[in-house]
Amino acid sequence: MSSSHAVTRTRTGHGFVSMVLALALTSAALFLVFRGIDTGDLWIALARQEPGLLVVAAVLIVLHIFFCGARWRAILLALDGTNAISMRSVQAAFYSGTFFNNFPFGAVGGDIVRIWLARQFKRPLSEIILSVLVDKVLAVIGFIILAIFTLPAISHPSALVAWFACVALVLLLLVVTYFLRLIEHVFGRWRGQRLVIPVLKLAETLQSLTRNRLALVAILYASLSSFCASGSAYCIALSLGTALSATAFMAVMSMVLLVTSIPISIAGWGVREASMVTMLGMLGVSKELALLLSVEIGLLTLLVSLPGGVLWLFITEEKACSGASQGDQSASQSRDSASGTCG
Repeated sequence: MSSSHAVTRTRTGHGFVSMVLALALTSAALFLVFRGIDTGDLWIALARQEPGLLVVAAVLIVLHIFFCGARWRAILLALDGTNAISMRSVQAAFYSGTFFNNFPFGAVGGDIVRIWLARQFKRPLSEIILSVLVDKVLAVIGFIILAIFTLPAISHPSALVAWFACVALVLLLLVVTYFLRLIEHVFGRWRGQRLVIPVLKLAETLQSLTRNRLALVAILYASLSSFCASGSAYCIALSLGTALSATAFMAVMSMVLLVTSIPISIAGWGVREASMVTMLGMLGVSKELALLLSVEIGLLTLLVSLPGGVLWLFITEEKACSGASQGDQSASQSRDSASGTCG
């Protein structure tokens, strides 16, 4: 058996194990959350819900996806501004990835789809992968920024601890940014060494990214996307009659979004419900209402992301047609060359 086949089988095995673990965690979390829930209270809350606010919530989710796509485009342009990329192409690729976020591999599957579709941007694969990784980091930074501004609205001691943790993460990010300069300075002495080249190149790329004004634009988009995501959840909460203030609820959502951004469950299911029930419970919200709110967030997000599946079909069909037309053109040129004619 060749080494490439062995690597492929190993990766497939790791992917299968990860999916099984995520499924187990999701199932266990949902079981623990649903245990002891009064289904009668769930139906009462559902019957009293204001459906008009769900439409507003759906619009905010669409805006959230748009700002996420704009954030990714800003990162791509910051990495290489010489090759312009249309907002339309990036949004289509990102929306398609959002659709696949709802499947067993979760956000990882959506990221793989994004990377595959981003090949049309005519960028090196390493640059595309780096852009997705940086995009994930900036998404977390957006949640942290939201938390820093909203957590002071909650008087619970845990909120103070979470606020200090968020500030510490921001400081850590600044320290990492400083060390990029140090790495570039130290490893620059061995620039010609084979093992040093990729490390130095990565440090230089990230360093240039931090100096680019488009990085600030990407952070702004990250903040707007996190605001829209939490605002959408707040609209659902209002439709269910939750009495929390907008600031306090967004503070809770910033923490929930941070937790669910960790790819340890299927599309955040289970982890989101456990986080919502626990955190909203600290503020006096019943388990039934918090659980219903979390489930509706997941279902509405799934519903809004369905057009991404349609975009995926259009893009793949267009790529297939483009590849077929190029193949026909190459075959035609080969025949012309064989017959001694010019096209």
